[in-house]
Amino acid sequence: LVKGKEEVMQIFNAIAKNNSVPFLNYDNDSLSYDRSLFYNTQHLNYRGAEKFSRKLAHDIKIRINK
Repeated sequence: LVKGKEEVMQIFNAIAKNNSVPFLNYDNDSLSYDRSLFYNTQHLNYRGAEKFSRKLAHDIKIRINK
């Protein structure tokens, strides 16, 4: 849905790698494919935002506690 997405993702990955920080990419996550979680093509609805926030918090917590 975004022009040049592959190139943008490559840039984000390179920046993260060069700065030794994790790049959390949820493009292929199951949440991304559940249309009931989206308000429109670019924005999560309330339920989607709640689910994504819990998943993101979990992933950050794992990385902090390494």
